[in-house]
Amino acid sequence: MATVTVRLPIGHKVAARAIAAGEKILKYGAPIGSATAPIAAGEHVHTHNVQSDYLPTVLRENQARYFAGEYEHQEVRS
Repeated sequence: MATVTVRLPIGHKVAARAIAAGEKILKYGAPIGSATAPIAAGEHVHTHNVQSDYLPTVLRENQARYFAGEYEHQEVRS
């Protein structure tokens, strides 16, 4: 069992165990992204430490570039 170390808004994700940089993040058993840095058990799992495997980023300016065909996806490497 992980201890949550900070207050989080409802619906935000928390690491149930330690996650290594580059490891897939699973939500309800489905991969939703890759860790961009090590994540400790109980730590907030969000856009500051996860890269989406579906869109290159959650930043609006990069999403616009992605949909315009101007963005090349970068693989996360540990």
